[in-house]
Amino acid sequence: MEVKIKTLSQTRDDLQELLTLSGGQDAQEQLAELAAHDAEIAHELTEIVVKKQQLEDEQARVRDDSTSFNALKDEKSQALTAAKVQLSELTADLRHEESEKLRLTETLETLDAQLLQLTSASSSASDTADREAFSRQLLEVTDELQQLQIRQVSLRLEREDVSAQMDELAAQNSMTLLERETLAGQEARLEVATEQVEQGLKSRQLRLSEDYQLSFDAAAAQVEMIEDLSVAERHLRDLERQIRSLGPVNLDAIAQFDEVNSRYNFLNGQKSDLLGAKELLLSNINEMDDVVRARFEKTFYEIKNSFLLTFKQMFGGGTADLVLTSDDLLTAGIEIQVQPPGKKLASLQLMSGGEKALTALALLFAILRVRTVPFVVLDEVEAALDEANVKRFGDYMNHFDSSNQFIVVTHRKGTMAAADVMYGVTMLDAGVSKLVSVRFDEVDETNEKQKVS
Repeated sequence: MEVKIKTLSQTRDDLQELLTLSGGQDAQEQLAELAAHDAEIAHELTEIVVKKQQLEDEQARVRDDSTSFNALKDEKSQALTAAKVQLSELTADLRHEESEKLRLTETLETLDAQLLQLTSASSSASDTADREAFSRQLLEVTDELQQLQIRQVSLRLEREDVSAQMDELAAQNSMTLLERETLAGQEARLEVATEQVEQGLKSRQLRLSEDYQLSFDAAAAQVEMIEDLSVAERHLRDLERQIRSLGPVNLDAIAQFDEVNSRYNFLNGQKSDLLGAKELLLSNINEMDDVVRARFEKTFYEIKNSFLLTFKQMFGGGTADLVLTSDDLLTAGIEIQVQPPGKKLASLQLMSGGEKALTALALLFAILRVRTVPFVVLDEVEAALDEANVKRFGDYMNHFDSSNQFIVVTHRKGTMAAADVMYGVTMLDAGVSKLVSVRFDEVDETNEKQKVS
């Protein structure tokens, strides 16, 4: 049975990679424990392979012994059959000899009777011719009787010989039966030993399949030969003691590793995508930084020159400058240095509130000169100015570029006087607001007409 799973060495390598990524002392200890468990399994596989080889050798020996036993059994069976056949033949011969002996005895008795008759007849005979005839007949009967006695002695000897052979065959038959019983017992023991060997082999193959999910061929491919068995056994006992000290084993470690490894590969792919996107963004940011740096430098120096001109126009003289606090245009701050007429060059922080407000307005108008916009809304930006500077602010707006339109929320009269159109909110009745607008150019025309009339 071939089991389609990872081998122990592959599992160990995957776990080692995962534990290396996770890091930590516990991961290293688990890795060492897994390595020890791997060594134990390798040793057990070696023992199983060696035991299987021993069982196969014993099975081959039992098979050879069984073959030899069967051959000896067949030989003894053939000898027993031959002895039985020979015994049957000898028994038949003995019966025949006994029949022949009985016949000869009867013939001998007949001859004895005839001899007795002839003797009686010879003694009573008176005729010489008859006596001679009886003598000849007596000699013939005597010769025949001697031959029969010789034949009887020969048959007795043959009978004794046959009886001895029968006794010998009976002894051989008894020995053959005893050997047969002995061989039958050996055959039964060999069959039991063969069955035990087969059961042991099946048990070890089942253990390989259930405990390690390996076939015998796969286990034989991973096994390592042991040079010193005693050292290996001591090492195995140490590993078993360490494994028992580990406690329960996580049987889902391989499945969890596959899940974590799949998640790791997915996140690693996302990490690669993010790193690529990061590189692309950094490249775009660097390009944008170069563009912003170039545009900022150009705009900064344009506003710087425009601020110097605007400051002189609003203050009626003096000088002003914008200074970068760092060589890095993207992180540098901007310091405003001004010198109103009749004063020393100083930082904006050292000026009065009105000067700060007017300088800020000058910078605002300098920016508007460089980057023109259609509408500009100013909410009480001149609140901190005195009347003279308010008039300067109003005059400057009147002489500013006609491409800009200013909407100013104010309470200062000088600013109102510089406006072309003024919108106000009044409340003639309680709780009722009303919007009022005045165009100063129409008022001026009306006044001129009145003057002329």
